[in-house]
Amino acid sequence: MTTSYLEYELQNGYIHNWLVAGPQAIAVADPERYTGTEAERKFQIARDYYAPDHAIAELPVDRKSFSVGDTTLTWRYTRCLDDHFVDQSAFYHTWHYLRSWAYTQVSVWEEQAVTFVLTTNGPADVWVNGEHVHRHEHFHHQQPASVEFTATLRAGDGEDMGNEILVRFEEVAARECPYVMALKVTGIDPEDVEVRVPSATERTVRHAMLERVFEQACIERVANYRGRVVNLHWADDLETNFNYQYSIQGPGERINVSGETEAKPGEVADIGHGFRIWQGPFRVVLRLSLIHI
Repeated sequence: MTTSYLEYELQNGYIHNWLVAGPQAIAVADPERYTGTEAERKFQIARDYYAPDHAIAELPVDRKSFSVGDTTLTWRYTRCLDDHFVDQSAFYHTWHYLRSWAYTQVSVWEEQAVTFVLTTNGPADVWVNGEHVHRHEHFHHQQPASVEFTATLRAGDGEDMGNEILVRFEEVAARECPYVMALKVTGIDPEDVEVRVPSATERTVRHAMLERVFEQACIERVANYRGRVVNLHWADDLETNFNYQYSIQGPGERINVSGETEAKPGEVADIGHGFRIWQGPFRVVLRLSLIHI
């Protein structure tokens, strides 16, 4: 299979484009053996379950699966929102040790040392070109904390893939679990940095176009109630008209509402009536219709 690369810029110094896998959720065996405050118990659990090896044997590619122990995980392309976070937050009824992986590539014109700022709720490791360059251990339940470290990036050369960045970030969950990661690159001109994400698609230009136009859609209300219409609003300066499919999905990707319509500049589309959506979290999924644009 040929590997293509999607190319992006830094966003305010942050890497926004990642391949993410996980979390691997490991039920903590006999949690009563850990004592002390909840924070102390989390540190004990994290140290007991820590593995120094990153466990990634092959080049990550979007939608490619791999195994870690008895768990099969799949790399998924993730684009961060304005908060810069890769967000894996969830709720666990019992104690679980969690670990997720985020991978991308960074190309620079000249070899140089840069400063990274890594923000997480829990412990994390970073590998650059396969070399372990950083680990921190902390737990900040509500407000994630940032840690700086330095690493050397080698210069890109033609088709060279540049610098591989792999972040493995952990958490210990007991009930609600804020679980995020953000990585900022400093000490370098952002215009000299290119972020590259391995992809299985050969139609990288089409992928970039879809990302760009779908970013111009927004939901009028992030909180809704039964009986109210869910409206999708397209930007007034939308660059092209196209047909798209939409669905409103709940937990487990259950589709509550779906349909197809056309995107137009300034268009407001009714994509779901509230009486078909029950209480809980939902997400709107947009896909290009299988027609020629």
